[in-house]
Amino acid sequence: MLPQQFLHDKKGDSIDGHRTNLTDYDWRAAQDYLMKLHHDFLLYGGDAISADELLSKNTDVAECRFAVIARKFLDGDYAGAAAFLEQTYDWDAAQKHAGYWELTAQLPHGELTMLEACYERLNDENGIKQLYEYYVAHSDSVADERCIPILKSMVGKSGWPQSVQNILRNFHEHDFGGKVLARLMTEERLSDEALALAGQRPELLRDLLKPISLNHSAEAERLIRKQLPLDRDLQQGNRNEYRFVAMWIEQYRNVFGLDQAKALAKEIMAKYPRRYALKEEIGRVLK
Repeated sequence: MLPQQFLHDKKGDSIDGHRTNLTDYDWRAAQDYLMKLHHDFLLYGGDAISADELLSKNTDVAECRFAVIARKFLDGDYAGAAAFLEQTYDWDAAQKHAGYWELTAQLPHGELTMLEACYERLNDENGIKQLYEYYVAHSDSVADERCIPILKSMVGKSGWPQSVQNILRNFHEHDFGGKVLARLMTEERLSDEALALAGQRPELLRDLLKPISLNHSAEAERLIRKQLPLDRDLQQGNRNEYRFVAMWIEQYRNVFGLDQAKALAKEIMAKYPRRYALKEEIGRVLK
């Protein structure tokens, strides 16, 4: 059977009288592998034109897509590679491809790292600025916090408010914000936006409490109290759980001050008067 015929069969179809039982993941991997074999067969058989056509018509396949980008880049066609990425980049597909090919270690932003390299070689400052705004909106990497001061320097004081709006638009467009965005919200005192991000990604709450408390102090307090064992029972003798409680008491102190944190701690200890290890852990963060 020709490779291209196999490429268009679907999971569960009858192939030569046999039913297929591959998972979606295995089926896609098999299709991608056969696509590569077909391309290599054409290329090494001297039919470079057909090989190129196969790549260009199947850029939804990760192997083909990255081959197209890499070829343009290595040929020095940075403008062509950038145009291809700009016109075809898809958020969901890029996340899938990055994970499938384990690119994140070498390419921290997958295809966008390739696009950034093209912009650098083209001296495209506006392109780099837009990418950095995108990174600030979505990245969880501490390394990308560098993008905030770099952007400020690139756009200047007069252009910074618009850059912040661009970042927030990126955030809302994909309904996903990262740790770098949490830092920006803290620095820019974006209380409403911080509350929205905390609702979307509760694991970032610790990073967002200060900006949330600026306009929503009651909600910030409610969110902290929700983490504490006030309406649930605390497991006996679990030091890790005690440290978790103490950590949130410390967060409460950072936002509302020592006196209020002591009052909250007293409320907790009134419920657990014989948990001396808990009292010890809380005491460490209230010194």
